Amino acid sequence: MPRVSAVLAVYNGEKYIRETIESIINQTFSDFELIIINDCSIDNTETILAKYSDSRIRIFNNKTNLGVSTSANIGIDNAVGEYIARIDADDICMPDRFKKQILYMDRNPNIGVCGSAICKFNQDGIICTVQLPTNPKQAKVYSLFNSPLAQPSVMIRKELLNKYNLRYNTKINNAEDYELWVKCLRYTDICSVPKVLLKYRVHEKQVTQQKLHIQISNASKIRKKLYKELLDEISQEQITLLDMVAQGKRTFSEKQCRTIEKIMLDMVKVNKNNKIYDQRTLKQSLAKIHSDLREQRNNKKRHIIFRGEYFVFLKKLINKIIRIIRYKTFQV
Repeated sequence: MPRVSAVLAVYNGEKYIRETIESIINQTFSDFELIIINDCSIDNTETILAKYSDSRIRIFNNKTNLGVSTSANIGIDNAVGEYIARIDADDICMPDRFKKQILYMDRNPNIGVCGSAICKFNQDGIICTVQLPTNPKQAKVYSLFNSPLAQPSVMIRKELLNKYNLRYNTKINNAEDYELWVKCLRYTDICSVPKVLLKYRVHEKQVTQQKLHIQISNASKIRKKLYKELLDEISQEQITLLDMVAQGKRTFSEKQCRTIEKIMLDMVKVNKNNKIYDQRTLKQSLAKIHSDLREQRNNKKRHIIFRGEYFVFLKKLINKIIRIIRYKTFQV
């Protein structure tokens, strides 16, 4: 039985699927199986897959298009490995990905899901490196605002998924991974290793690019549940403001800033008693958000002061000009 089952769901992936598969079969750690679920592709994906004769590759062809969540669940259900390694059909695993993640999880039995830092790239080259929380306490607090893991970089203990019947929710399109990590956090610790173990391809045909509005909407629903679990009495207006913060918005009115600050204080007070999140980590994360909001408010005040000083200066200049004109007029 292989230690790792790599699960790869693909739909019309002819352009990048070869590179993705090659990055898996050329791993320095070779004790794995690669389960590929072809989700009724209508391009040359099936032909490309048929050319591989590697005994470690198992291919499942869906008769109808079921979507990435259902297809990934099919892969997980058929996996026999101790660990499930996820990968998307347009990304590239670094050669030592499996080796590094297995070593980390073997050494840290409390970690049920392990991701990694990722390198974003496109046809023009590297865009940036994304580092996600490497500490389990930080990852749990981070989940209040965004997904704490990069989906195609994760390795999951199969025992964890089976014991608690955890699978991707097929009704949460484009945010199913975020919801799964939130569910996993009820039973285990999660985090990412700091090393870049995955190259994440950015291109126009990505599902996340094409259906970004659906992803944002469903991620908001997940956050809403988390906020309500932490705060019994929280209004829809307050949830909306927190959701705007989670999406990266930092420009708020003075009243909105005060409301957000009050909510964050309430979160810290309530968490002190129920201990859902590590109190110190929660304080640090919310303090960073508070600092950003305070800086935004100070910048706005400076702008208002500057603008006020400008008009005072302009008024004085106009009055001076008027006095000069009057003086010259009387001199005549």
